Amino acid sequence: MGCRIGTKLAAHFMSTSEREVEEYLIWAVAVRGGFSKKVRFIGVRGSPDRAVFLPNGVLWLIELKAPKGRLSEHQKLFAEDMRRLKQPYACFWTVEQIDAWAQNFKVLVL
Repeated sequence: MGCRIGTKLAAHFMSTSEREVEEYLIWAVAVRGGFSKKVRFIGVRGSPDRAVFLPNGVLWLIELKAPKGRLSEHQKLFAEDMRRLKQPYACFWTVEQIDAWAQNFKVLVL
């Protein structure tokens, strides 16, 4: 069951910065009973910004970008490694992308 946000809330998050995209991810995960933490893999260039923990043992690694942001070469290589290993990984530039991804997870809290 997905969660569509109200028009005013959506307008607030109409991504002008990476921080706003990040704040929206934190909210979208929290209403699904999960949480997210900033991560840094020591010695690994291109590692993701956040680890998202959802109910039932679901863990995603997430890279966040401003709407016009670009992935570095190291981030592209990390993303390719995650795809090759079939690890849950996503990169989001907009709140709409987060909303589409989050619809795959049941809303537990509103």
